Amino acid sequence: MKNKLQKGMTFLELLVAMFVLIVGISGVAAMLSNTMSASNSNVSRLQAAYLAGEGVEIVRNIRDNNILNYNGWHNGISPGSWEVVYDSMTLSGVDPANPNFLKIDNNGFYNYDVGVILLSKELLILILMEMF
Repeated sequence: MKNKLQKGMTFLELLVAMFVLIVGISGVAAMLSNTMSASNSNVSRLQAAYLAGEGVEIVRNIRDNNILNYNGWHNGISPGSWEVVYDSMTLSGVDPANPNFLKIDNNGFYNYDVGVILLSKELLILILMEMF
């Protein structure tokens, strides 16, 4: 009689242990999934921050060239929404109804022509000027 009772308890212990193990593994899987999702989000945010910094540097470069060439510092820079290209010294306007998405090509360069769509890169310039 003791053997049958002991076998039943062993089976019940096995079921409880499996339940605890499954709950533990599913918790770890959920945690890994959340970590991966957060990591991908952080990569996108970091890319966006670097691309925004690149846009600001291009505008500064245009401003500095204007000053060196004795033009008005804001020549070619006006308030609005603009797209910038890293190898260009001009800004192109953005049509809000038809946005141009930033793409990355096979060589790892960003452009608006060919490649895989990455982000929408738009530079919003707000210039506060005091008119005399």
